This record gives sequence, C-alpha cells and structure tokens, in this order.
Amino acid sequence: MMGEPFLNRSLPDFIWLATNRGLADRTSVTTNGTVLDALMIDRVLDSGLSYLRVSVYGGTEQTNAERTASRIPLAKVIANVRAIKDRRNQRGLTEPFLYVKMIESHDPVEDQAFLDTFRPICDEVALEPVMNFNDPEGHNLSLIPPEQMLAQPYFQHRKQACAFPFYTMVIHADLQVSVCCVDWAKQAVVGDLTTETLREIWHGDRLRQFQVTHLRGQRETLAACARCTYLFTAPDNIDGLSPDVFLKRSEHGHK
Repeated sequence: MMGEPFLNRSLPDFIWLATNRGLADRTSVTTNGTVLDALMIDRVLDSGLSYLRVSVYGGTEQTNAERTASRIPLAKVIANVRAIKDRRNQRGLTEPFLYVKMIESHDPVEDQAFLDTFRPICDEVALEPVMNFNDPEGHNLSLIPPEQMLAQPYFQHRKQACAFPFYTMVIHADLQVSVCCVDWAKQAVVGDLTTETLREIWHGDRLRQFQVTHLRGQRETLAACARCTYLFTAPDNIDGLSPDVFLKRSEHGHK
C-alpha cells in the first residue's frame, strides 16, 4: 500500500498467487500508469488481475505537471493505458477491466479534455468528487468547506458505521494490516503479518473491537475514522446491525 505498486517488479507474481489460490473473488490494483511498459503489461495480463484502476492527476499536460511535480508527461500515461487495452484485446482476454479516473477539477474544459482523451482507450472513465478520507486535525486537505463537500450527491448516504472494516483488509509494505485502503497514517492497523497469519488477524480481538466500536456509533473515538467521509461512499449500510448480534454471528462463524 502507498506509492506506485508496479515499481515492485514482483507484483504480478503476487497477483498470480492470489488469483490461482482463489483468495478473493476479484483482485484489483490502483496505479498511476507511468511504469506499465510492454514487459510489465504482459506479466500483468498473465497474472489474472481482475481490475486495473488508473489514477490520472490532470486532464492536460500542464495541469498534470503542476499537480504531480513530475517530469513524466501525461502522454506517457495515455500511451500505457492504450497499450494495455490493445495488448489485452490482441490476446483475446477480457480482464483486467480497465478503469481510468481523475478527481473533478471544477474546470469544465479540463474535465472534458480528460474524458475525451481516455474514453476511447479504456473500459470506463470517470470523474470522481473531491473527498476527505481522514484529514490531520486542524487541516482540510481538500480545500473545500466540509459542508459544501458533503452537499454533493456522492455523499448523500450518511452512515454512523463504516462497512469497509467488515470486509476489507489492506496489507502495507511493512506487513502491517489495516482495515481501510485509505489508512495512510496506519491508524487503523489491526495486525502484523510478521507475527500473525491473515486468518488470525481476521478473527482477532483488535479487528473485532474496531468493528464493534463502529456498530456502537463511536467511530469518532477512532483516530483513523473521526473525520473521515469515505464511509458515506460504501455500497453497504450496516447501521441497523446490533453489536451483540454481530458478535454472536462472528463467534459462530469462527467455530
């Protein structure tokens, strides 16, 4: 987690292991698309990856350069996205599904330029709204007043409990395990794969306490969750689930 995943040249091997052992219904990777050369593309296609999400940071060369402070041109990302779709199709494959997204710039010209550029060369292209995951105290990284941001339709499903800790686990590069894919600060860590198995973490007390805290409507007591808006985008709503019922189900499922 964090950083460009394909800088780890072994990543396709990890994906292959996950897909061939049936560890999940779907495997997904998020990339900035800058290092997907021809060799890596074929290795990704060989791995069985289900879903490739490409994050683009600017709809034009100028805005991309300003936001990324990088010398890698947007044209390279465009070429790599086109190449992976073309190569996938040449090989008669249907996966990975190729999704390209950019955060809304609120500049109609730039947003349309992004859509026009990527729509023909991927499976789905989208503009996603600005959101706060869990800003440091006293900061507003989105630079948009919270009330204005939360007024967007994207955040209409307000919830007390976040569903993500009940079905997602994220392994950091140092093998610590979080329950949230946006836990940049590692404040939602519930285990460590250097001393525990993934199964032990999934059935462990730290994760269960984290989940129950949400079900009790006390997420504001969790440093990782107190100011987060990401839960409003979760596809599921578990606000009606009683902590006692959940614990009984968990105990039964673990036996």
